[in-house]
Amino acid sequence: MGVLRKTDVGVMIIPRYREVLQGTDISLNHRNKAANLYRHPDALQDPTTSFTKQHDLYSLGVVMIEIACWKAMEDLFAHHKEFQGEECKEDDIQKIRGILLGNQGAQGNLNDVAFRTGSIYAKVVEVCLKGDFGADDGEELYESFQRRVIRELDRCVV
Repeated sequence: MGVLRKTDVGVMIIPRYREVLQGTDISLNHRNKAANLYRHPDALQDPTTSFTKQHDLYSLGVVMIEIACWKAMEDLFAHHKEFQGEECKEDDIQKIRGILLGNQGAQGNLNDVAFRTGSIYAKVVEVCLKGDFGADDGEELYESFQRRVIRELDRCVV
């Protein structure tokens, strides 16, 4: 059995993380399908739309699905015909949230996440994807996030 060394953590890759830390512009690129899979549907419509904390929480839900399935979003959507090819079309990206929230047999949807991780984790993912916090910003959003995400995840038993 291998031992996890401190240097092993360095090989983990979070898409676009380095660019965010360096302040690089990571605005919507219609050709970058992989990056756009993490974007909130509202952030796709109007290039002047300011990103909100709700958009970040949506992306958190997407990352939680990746963790549950042990697959990157690009791999989870590889079998969907809308996501074949190189170009990223806005109409196709708009469908992602519906697929993830759907109950059809798609890998990575809420039923699949619940099967893999349990109903509490799946409910947290749903809250993040739907933006179901009852507040858009400030202390109310923080408190809702603590209650609906952090405290719920604390209840998960491995």
